[in-house]
Amino acid sequence: MVLLIARCGLRVSEAIALRRADIDFGTGMLTIALSMSRREGLRPVKGRTEGDPGRTIPMPFDVLERLRPHMAEQSVVNFSGFLFTASMGGPIRYDNWRRRVWRKIIEQVGFEARIHDLRHTASTRLFTVDRWNPAEVQAYLGHSDPRTTLKIYTHINAEKLPQPSALTGVQ
Repeated sequence: MVLLIARCGLRVSEAIALRRADIDFGTGMLTIALSMSRREGLRPVKGRTEGDPGRTIPMPFDVLERLRPHMAEQSVVNFSGFLFTASMGGPIRYDNWRRRVWRKIIEQVGFEARIHDLRHTASTRLFTVDRWNPAEVQAYLGHSDPRTTLKIYTHINAEKLPQPSALTGVQ
């Protein structure tokens, strides 16, 4: 689940609500239609309107390859078809998962981070490494306003900015 959040820029509520049927291994696409709210339970994903099937995004190959054995190991599908489940097979409760899983990961890596920081990292990577434009990153993350994507989710240092052609070669 952590890899999926980190590489696909999902909200943790979206990752928890994913179902096995949301992954299309043939096309490599992931459909994000639901999220798991602490108060409301399962609900349509943020920004989704009535009749909207949700957003469909391409998944990185390495994520698809890691999900294959995960799905094979969970050969007994829980009643709701969730991709990730709690130890007894039911839906994950975020507060429990954060305490039991995320805190252990943070202790192992040795620095403090929020799970949501992985979404920021994915966004920044799409801009700086993969060279996606703002509209593409906005659609991938499911933002309704491109200003949210640019202002909050991209962390670019001045060193990463392209150099103007007029300045190249200047000593």
